[in-house]
Amino acid sequence: MNLVEVYFGTGKYEESERIAEALEAPEPSTRVAIKALAWATARLRRAPEDAKAAQLMRVYGEFANHAFNWSRRGTKHALEYGPFRFEEVNPILDVFAFLSEPVTDRARARLASLLHVH
Repeated sequence: MNLVEVYFGTGKYEESERIAEALEAPEPSTRVAIKALAWATARLRRAPEDAKAAQLMRVYGEFANHAFNWSRRGTKHALEYGPFRFEEVNPILDVFAFLSEPVTDRARARLASLLHVH
């Protein structure tokens, strides 16, 4: 997972996606983190993000009352200090920050709202 974040943080999105797809991630935190990075990559590339958002919602929704153990420090730093505009990264940072909340029905609805999934 660390390598996925390193490639994401350095803007090497194809490498990040390739490694993420090859990972077998049984741990809930890792599975959610991979889908969150895939969604963020689509958003930063201005690619269609609906499918990636739906995948993140699906993986996130599989867990009940579970808090995710993903620090996001390096990824957050790369987004805040990288070559992006605030408007590009703020929605991503909002989603990443939200992912530390325990999974509940209310949290699922909030995440759907942040991702614009209906």
